[in-house]
Amino acid sequence: MQDVRVVAIFPVVVLVPKDGLDTAVRRACRSMIGAALAVCAALALFSSAQAEVLHDPMDGLETSWQVRLPPGDGRVLQHTRETSGARSRRCEALRFSTLRDGTWCSLETPITPARALDELSISLWVRSNRPGIVMAIQVVFPGILDPQTGVPLTAVIRGESYQDAGRWQQLRCRTTNQEVARQLGLIRARFKDRLADDPGMVHVDRVLVGMKLSTGTLDLALDDLEVSPHVPVSANVIEQMRGEAASSAAEPPMEFRLDRLLVSGRPFFSVIVPYHGESLSEIHEARFNTVWTPDLADKAVVGAIRRKGLWITTAPPQPGAETGDPGAAAASLLPFGEDAEGVLFWMLGARIPSASYPQIQQWIPQVQQADRAWNRPIAADVIEDERLFSRNISMLGISRHSLNGTLTLQGYRTWLAEHRGLARPGTFCWTWIQTEPSPDLLEQIPAGGQTPILEPEQIRLQLYAALMAGYRGVGYWSTGSLEPQPNDPLSRERWLAIKQLNLELSLLEPWLGSSLDVMPPLPFTLKVPQGPTVGAGSVGFGNGLLSGFQRDARLRDQEARLRAEKARANELTAAAMRTDYGTLVLPVWLERHAQFCPDQMAGNDATFIVPGVGESASAWEITTTGVQSLVPERVAGGLKVTLRRFDQTAAILFTSDRDLITRLEKRAGEIAELSARTCVELAQLKLERVRQIDEQLKSLAPPQPDGPQLLATARGLLGMAETALRNNDWASARLRAGESLQLVRKLQRAHWYDAIRRASPVSSPYTMCFQTLPDHWKMLAQLGRSPSQNSDNLLPSGEFDDFDTFQADGWQHNQSDDPALQASAELFPQGYDGSRSSLRLSARVRLGHEPPRSLPRAPVTMITPQILVRAGQLVHISGWVKVPKSLLGDVDGLMVYDNLLGKVGAMRFHESQDWQQFEMYREVRQSGPLTVTLALHGLGDVQIDRLRIAAIDRVASTASHSDDGGKASVKSPRDRFPGLPRFAPLMGPKKPAVETEKP
Repeated sequence: MQDVRVVAIFPVVVLVPKDGLDTAVRRACRSMIGAALAVCAALALFSSAQAEVLHDPMDGLETSWQVRLPPGDGRVLQHTRETSGARSRRCEALRFSTLRDGTWCSLETPITPARALDELSISLWVRSNRPGIVMAIQVVFPGILDPQTGVPLTAVIRGESYQDAGRWQQLRCRTTNQEVARQLGLIRARFKDRLADDPGMVHVDRVLVGMKLSTGTLDLALDDLEVSPHVPVSANVIEQMRGEAASSAAEPPMEFRLDRLLVSGRPFFSVIVPYHGESLSEIHEARFNTVWTPDLADKAVVGAIRRKGLWITTAPPQPGAETGDPGAAAASLLPFGEDAEGVLFWMLGARIPSASYPQIQQWIPQVQQADRAWNRPIAADVIEDERLFSRNISMLGISRHSLNGTLTLQGYRTWLAEHRGLARPGTFCWTWIQTEPSPDLLEQIPAGGQTPILEPEQIRLQLYAALMAGYRGVGYWSTGSLEPQPNDPLSRERWLAIKQLNLELSLLEPWLGSSLDVMPPLPFTLKVPQGPTVGAGSVGFGNGLLSGFQRDARLRDQEARLRAEKARANELTAAAMRTDYGTLVLPVWLERHAQFCPDQMAGNDATFIVPGVGESASAWEITTTGVQSLVPERVAGGLKVTLRRFDQTAAILFTSDRDLITRLEKRAGEIAELSARTCVELAQLKLERVRQIDEQLKSLAPPQPDGPQLLATARGLLGMAETALRNNDWASARLRAGESLQLVRKLQRAHWYDAIRRASPVSSPYTMCFQTLPDHWKMLAQLGRSPSQNSDNLLPSGEFDDFDTFQADGWQHNQSDDPALQASAELFPQGYDGSRSSLRLSARVRLGHEPPRSLPRAPVTMITPQILVRAGQLVHISGWVKVPKSLLGDVDGLMVYDNLLGKVGAMRFHESQDWQQFEMYREVRQSGPLTVTLALHGLGDVQIDRLRIAAIDRVASTASHSDDGGKASVKSPRDRFPGLPRFAPLMGPKKPAVETEKP
């Protein structure tokens, strides 16, 4: 045996030849020595740490355990550090309450990460009044990264369960090699071995406690948490892994800056379509940019959306909270990967009430943690408590339906602005645009009757009202597909209207998505021609002697014109937005009855003055078929600009950047043809629809002597638009199509006003939209033949003259529990026309309290007792209302509505007025109870008297209305039906009541 020399490097011994070391041997020895040194260092570290015990006696005053409890299923009654009953100095005491058996609740506390060694044991002392509590720990595999995001995966290992109720019991949980390997195998099986081989430095980072709650209360105390042996994991290692995971993620294309959403560095205005199976090619052509899809897992749909260049919004996954696993409620979402790459922002839902806030508050951090590589914004549409939700939601949706009801579009714009102001300053706000009638209104339509629709102009005015209120995104709400259906011109009309609006939004996106602020509305003036349209000549009543119908028509037209001129000053407003790209001004005509049937809303020489515009700025009118230069004039107060033609809405840009205008002209040129063809086709469809309704109304309603000439002129203008299309004159085609629609709206409005001239538009369900006017006149015809017009009042207590009758009738009384409000409902000793008493609803701010920022619910509501009505009956509801002083705090004021048509058919009383009568007719589709609700939504007092409900049995008749077809031989529909109960005009009583103070 050859002699050897012993070279000792503690604790490793290496034998080398005595005569010397050759090069290869020396190299091998150096490698061995280096490895040995590393092992020695690790062993030395372990030797110094293996005896360490991590002990938390829970002696401090601050609680350390986080509770995860599903919202609405239970609540925490107590969570404190207590000295009473503790094993040592203090313990952490909790008390839970639930009304539903089986509710799963969990607690968790983080610990300093500890190596998951085979002998690692974690113990916790527990005491409870009920058994079944389970302890668990969370294990992290830092080397097992999600293949899509590179984030370390985790597993939960269960420990012992609590059995000895009422006594302290020590629960333990161990990380045995066998259990860790089993959890690792489950993870690999789930990802089908698409993971790294080395699990890395496996460690434990938190302790969990889980339990099922049962009816009643559960008391729980926790004490003395120990981790032994505690071999810590270096924080530098953990941070390094996180950094590597973050660097491996793709660079997100969007950036959210307070109330601005930037995509690829450019301002982005979201235009959302709820996906109901529409053609993605149609969606893309209609200039939507975001698709709300319910299922991100549908790879075929998601892939097709992305291939069209569209973004996605969808609901993120939500971890289960009742799986029976103690870690389920506390489990984090798996990091989002390539499957979610096309998501622009997350959508938590629509119409979310404040009761869901705890659940939303718990959900959002989980989404943010799973999406930390992209940090996408989170959107949700809420119905109340905007300030509360805006703490957590970066894109706040605020919406309400406004069409076919008594809330005007001016009121709608005010409501949007007020509720945006309720959110935290700088909140990004967006809204849903109504595209279909209320379901309650649709249910009132008989089989075979005309289908209510929303006019294209109503969708336009909603959108522009939202823009004026400062909203930075919109969605078009629909319960079904927005795409036109075969052989359905009504759905085609809606689609074309939305497409044209989206083309306008695509041009205005840089300004709408980057506005710094929205100035208060600016008034503007407009010259409305006496003729029926702008630039098309006057359409008169004909020459020679006027017939009775012609005189009535001229008087009606003059009456409507005087009324419109008086209201116009408040209807013409413009919104000015200061942006990074100049000042954008949006003049809009929010006509007071446009929510029912839009008027002509067009004129010449629209003039407005914009303050704060730079000296060097030029003015430009932006349209989808071109950009036109305007000549501004510097006057006192700002820059004065005049538009030669105005039709419903317009867009004016003030800028000194000529290159920007060049780019804008190029973008307008790219969409000019599509816009012109869209406008012409829309005008063709609407003209034909209105012509058909006008034909039906000729034998049912007062005739319109100028109707044939209006339609003929509209057809002529449309012919000019079609000729312009053939000549590639896109601007002229769009203008002529718009002028044709102006005439059509004028005819629509004339028919509608004849139907509501002596009543409120919501008195009949068929006067809430132009399309159903034939059914309104048919209803009046049947009503006029009814033998039971003077039916008894089915609501005797509605006279409000006898307290005992009122109390015994069973009225429902609901009032706010807000401590800042004093609300009441009482019989007031003064009624209409000298009657003994009336019902008074009152809501005031209590002394010493600040007025509430908003009134999400009516402070006081009264609901009549249920009255049984039969299918086929016609219900007549009437009463008198007095508003001594204008109501404050809410645009809805006093609402009076029935349960057959719902809030869409509500009468609203807001401004100060003496006694005024209201009437409503409702058709009963299904036998059942009828109620009437009186809801005071504002602050102030109102009085209601002589509330009357009568049920009328109608008599059907097939007899002809008149021998001559209802033309010159009768003067009005009431002459055809002499028994017809007349709608009372909205005016005060002959003898105004004397107001007295409350005793």
